[in-house]
Amino acid sequence: MEALGTVSLICTGWFLASVVLLHLINPALDPVDHQISEYALGPSGWLMTVAFLVVGAGMVALGVGLRRSLTPGPRVWAAWLIAVTGVSFVGLAVFPTDALLADGTTVGTFSGQMHILVSAVGPLFLVVGAFVLRGVFARDPRWHPLARVTGWFAVAMTLWYLISGTVVVVFGPGSYTGVVQRLFWLELLGWLTVIGGRLRRVGAAPTAAPVAPAMRAAAG
Repeated sequence: MEALGTVSLICTGWFLASVVLLHLINPALDPVDHQISEYALGPSGWLMTVAFLVVGAGMVALGVGLRRSLTPGPRVWAAWLIAVTGVSFVGLAVFPTDALLADGTTVGTFSGQMHILVSAVGPLFLVVGAFVLRGVFARDPRWHPLARVTGWFAVAMTLWYLISGTVVVVFGPGSYTGVVQRLFWLELLGWLTVIGGRLRRVGAAPTAAPVAPAMRAAAG
């Protein structure tokens, strides 16, 4: 479990570093109105593609490690929703987005439509998972400290969906979508870092040594 937590942290850091680097490489792409997915369309687009693959793999590792670390009980299946979201993020790499046109619209290719679908549906699994995991963490002594944080994250993600929809309705497609999307990634990467760090500590914690039968008999 400690190794899976380490992998998830490395993957999260890789994604963040890649996005920061791409902002420096492509300063002409306005971060206010352009989404980070558009970095996959330029000469350095492979960096963005790899970043999506890496963060997806990190979330799969995190989901698997979290499921193994949780005390058996109701709703622990919710940990798998993190892994499902990670798999969906691989689709962001497989299906590149369409370039944003001057009027804020796109050409609407099959790849672009699939990218929109994956980016909209994938995080829904994460929102559901976060709401359920808040209760799971609350009853698990090793994960109890993150119950409240996970609840806040679930609420923040729900508000993000409402805000993103409102921005499109009020300002039109393509306006401020870059800011809204970066807000999503900041929330997500922050939560992944917290969960990944906790998974490393839980995995590294010593387990209680089994009591030998003779010692149990003597104690009785």
